Amino acid sequence: MAVRFPPARLLLPLLLPLLGAAAQLPVVPGPVPTYADLAGLALSAPVIVRATIVKAERLGKADAADVAAGQARLLVTATVDAALRAPTAIAAGVSYLVELPLDARGRPPTLKGAEVLLFLRPGGAPGQYVLAAPRAQLAADPAREATVRGVLAENVAGAVPVVTGVGSGFHVP
Repeated sequence: MAVRFPPARLLLPLLLPLLGAAAQLPVVPGPVPTYADLAGLALSAPVIVRATIVKAERLGKADAADVAAGQARLLVTATVDAALRAPTAIAAGVSYLVELPLDARGRPPTLKGAEVLLFLRPGGAPGQYVLAAPRAQLAADPAREATVRGVLAENVAGAVPVVTGVGSGFHVP
């Protein structure tokens, strides 16, 4: 007894919306940050925004001569959706440099349309910023944003202790 499947032309209209939705959500590469990573970034960055990437251009060899093998330096332009922390008014659009790993084909990831959390320091010109750390561009999701907002709220309330050094240490074999 043979199993018969419906023709592909009947299934394709049902699958296209699902495939289109997945294609519209680019993935920001990088490891999943821990609470300590998020707290460290949140406390060290003077500007924290949630943004949507509009354009990401790969810089040429002359502008990215010191980039490690298997990585690419990108000039990213993003629109600011929300400012989580900013000492002054922030422009509606920001640009910054980021280094990301290349894929198996030697191409940088497609970032256009990705929602990101950015931990920034002001750059040389208005609207230009520098990432506060090499991994300060993170994929935005509600839980991650809530964690960052919680750390910022605790910091304003003075509830975040600051480690200034190690007083003593010992080792037990």
